[in-house]
Amino acid sequence: MHGLPYRDVASAVFRFGGRAEHRVTGLIPSVPSNTFFHAPDDAAACSVRTGTPQPDRTALSEILGELESFLICRPYDDINVDDRHLAIVTQLGPAIDEYVATLTDTLRDALASADDEVLRAASSRWPVVAELATLARSAVSAGERLYVR
Repeated sequence: MHGLPYRDVASAVFRFGGRAEHRVTGLIPSVPSNTFFHAPDDAAACSVRTGTPQPDRTALSEILGELESFLICRPYDDINVDDRHLAIVTQLGPAIDEYVATLTDTLRDALASADDEVLRAASSRWPVVAELATLARSAVSAGERLYVR
């Protein structure tokens, strides 16, 4: 594990355009929030124009890569080179840190299929994993992909 500092997190579910989304606060120190959501494709995800500055992509990449590595026992370096691992699909504003990015389908599927025991084990390091798993199940059920903004 690469070991970024983690801190207590809080998660809230809210609705945007009829879709459930999860706003995650405190996943990365000094970042106000991340919003994870699902959409049918990259074009639809680009239409989500509300956003706040995101964390340094390197930090978010490391956290999500470590989570995926934990869930599927895939080496972090393999995840890091996956074309959909935090690929930016649109910039939300003039600042480089205002974007919508993809999560891998592998992470979505691993979260969606994780049982309670796996989620409990993961939650000690990633406290919002249960909420992300709920969102992933919703995405799989709808045949959609996961994104973060």
